Amino acid sequence: MPSPLTKINSWEELARRAEFKASALANLCHTSERQLQRFFNQRNGVPPRQWMRDMQFKLAADLISKGYTNKAVAKELSFASATHFCREFKVCFGTTPRDFYFEIMLRDKIPSLLDNNVASGSSFRL
Repeated sequence: MPSPLTKINSWEELARRAEFKASALANLCHTSERQLQRFFNQRNGVPPRQWMRDMQFKLAADLISKGYTNKAVAKELSFASATHFCREFKVCFGTTPRDFYFEIMLRDKIPSLLDNNVASGSSFRL
């Protein structure tokens, strides 16, 4: 008989509701932490804590790239504080959220701004 966990489609939503805590996720799924761990190890190759941590930082990088403040990201993704978020972000990505944002800006947005100015005949210079 298949596990009821296989019928869940919105893992990201559940992780957010559980505030990225494995015990709370198990409760939301009406299962034990151990059963949840077995399921995640089999399905994803990592325990639920690691999967949720990876998800949390994937979402954090997305929010930072959209211009969210550290405080807003920390609150949205259930970090203890903005300071805690910044410290953990740096461990994960090797850079601060601020520097990450500016790297994204330099890589993605500034070249397109320059291209638009060239196409319009503007004499904009760096």
